Amino acid sequence: MNIIKSAILATSIIFSGSILAEESFELDCNYISNIAGQVMEARQAGFPMRELIEEAGENAILIYLTEEAYKYSVLPSPEYAQKYVSQYSDRIYQECRAANKLNKEKAKKKGQRV
Repeated sequence: MNIIKSAILATSIIFSGSILAEESFELDCNYISNIAGQVMEARQAGFPMRELIEEAGENAILIYLTEEAYKYSVLPSPEYAQKYVSQYSDRIYQECRAANKLNKEKAKKKGQRV
């Protein structure tokens, strides 16, 4: 569970006020997909969703990652569970890149520097 706590702290720092105040911020998709993998590992290890959500506090990204991870079943085999971790991490990476692309397009329309 310490991995999740570290991820929550780091993500909270990265996405705190000054970064989010910028309309043209870019998400670190590698970092977020790694966190998504850790959340899915916790899911597959049987951690209760409630605990992860409580630890996420106000961090919307971690809450989203947790809620999405808990849509997957817990698999009995570690090999299959690892496939879920990889698939989930890849899916979140793709979503993040799409969000960055959309954010850049919006910034260009507003004449902001990207």
